[in-house]
Amino acid sequence: MKLLFLITLISFSVHQLSAQQIGIHGSFGVSSINKFQTNVGYGAGYDQFIASNKKIGLSFSHSFNHTGYSQLFYSDADGREYIQDIKPKNQCLAFKISYSFDVLKKQRSDLFIGPEIGVNFFKIDEKIIENIADNEEFKYTYQNTYWEKGKFGIGLLVEYTKTISDRISVDLSALPEIISYAKVNEVGTSESPLVTWVDFHIGIEYSLSKSRMNY
Repeated sequence: MKLLFLITLISFSVHQLSAQQIGIHGSFGVSSINKFQTNVGYGAGYDQFIASNKKIGLSFSHSFNHTGYSQLFYSDADGREYIQDIKPKNQCLAFKISYSFDVLKKQRSDLFIGPEIGVNFFKIDEKIIENIADNEEFKYTYQNTYWEKGKFGIGLLVEYTKTISDRISVDLSALPEIISYAKVNEVGTSESPLVTWVDFHIGIEYSLSKSRMNY
């Protein structure tokens, strides 16, 4: 009885192992928010294949934006218009889960499409140089550093994968997403409640078995 249980356990483990892969990627992203208007980064992921044409994916990504921007605002205190030149060193940490289907169904090429949800953590670190619009001699410089934590996002995974050996494949992905960034009518912020974000990934994946073709 114990031997049968052990054989069953080993068989199940081998079966599960044959349906897993890990990967790393580089990324480029664009966003509707100035703080992350363009960004680059890296990430890693894990996929569990449910069948040869379905998978659940877990991923982590870390992206950066150092692209400067400017903005105008009116002060309620003195009624004057101010110009801000902002030099960011902003970061985003994202943790996501996806469920996707292979719609291509070719032996060595896959096109996975499916929904994705995630949670995002934004570190805002910006040097702000502030001028009065009609008085260029006035200049005030300060640093803004804070976190925007636990921002929920929902999106779509579109991933093309090309198998180049039994264990190695390369992939290209597009991941459009909508992120709940700020509360509607939140006091003290001018940020949009919803942020649109699109990431583009290029990566390499390693199968934990020789091949998943026969899974």
